[in-house]
Amino acid sequence: MYFTAQSKKSGASTLILVFACLIGLVAQVSAHGLMYSPPTRLMQDVEDEALRVKMASDPTMKRPCGTGGYGPVTMYKPGEMMLFAFNVTITHPGECFVQFNKHGDKDEGFYTIKELGECGKTPGLVTAFVEMPHEPCDKCTVRFSWDDDLGNSYLNCADVKVVDPMMHKRRKTRRSLKKVLN
Repeated sequence: MYFTAQSKKSGASTLILVFACLIGLVAQVSAHGLMYSPPTRLMQDVEDEALRVKMASDPTMKRPCGTGGYGPVTMYKPGEMMLFAFNVTITHPGECFVQFNKHGDKDEGFYTIKELGECGKTPGLVTAFVEMPHEPCDKCTVRFSWDDDLGNSYLNCADVKVVDPMMHKRRKTRRSLKKVLN
């Protein structure tokens, strides 16, 4: 999700495309809810796609990330605004949070980066822009946490990287200079 000067011009059309895709996905889910952005992890060893989605969107007691599994890694710059989207299909009022862990899946490492308030009252897409942490990390986890008033927990996790593109360029330059000097 890096944006250059040229891609900023098409940022509005990209955002419209993302929302169109999310709305298309909303109709496909028939369980309690699922995080769409960043892409949630789904169980890789389950072949039936509908079952994979159901497992990720039903209540869970498995901490820290529900069903586990692996998902695509989404890259952000430090401090970048992340588009967060979660679809509620079966309502249960309860508090919702976007949480972050810079150490992967260690349950004690999660902290809240955005309080969404009570988000399970009505069906539909819950969206927010969430500021990513300013410290870079390679194996980070974004978690959506929804604890409803019935005592159920819904947890979805996504794999993310927070990387400083300037640091990457500096490392490449140092390596190039090292080759030239040797």
